Amino acid sequence: MDVPESLADLRRRYDTARKAIEAHQRAIKISVVEWSEEQQAESAALQAKWVEAAAEFQAAIEESGLEAEHGSYEVGRAIRRAAYGDDYAGE
Repeated sequence: MDVPESLADLRRRYDTARKAIEAHQRAIKISVVEWSEEQQAESAALQAKWVEAAAEFQAAIEESGLEAEHGSYEVGRAIRRAAYGDDYAGE
C-alpha cells in the first residue's frame, strides 16, 4: 500500500504530542490532585495539542480513502511503517 508522506508526518506529530504529555506527567512526580495551577495549565495545553493532532491525523486518514480500500488495521500498520520504518514495534 502506498502511504502518503503527509500521513506519516501526521502520525509522528500525533505520537510526539502523546509522548510530551507522558513526559510532563512523569516529570511532576506527584498526584494530579496536588498539581499547581501552572502544572494543570501546562498539562491542558499539551492535551489540547494532542487532541488537535489526533483530529488532523484522523481527518487525513479519512480523506485519503485508504481505510475504505484496505481496512483500518492494515492502514494503521502501513502508516506506522511509513513513519518509523520496518522496525516500528512500540510506536
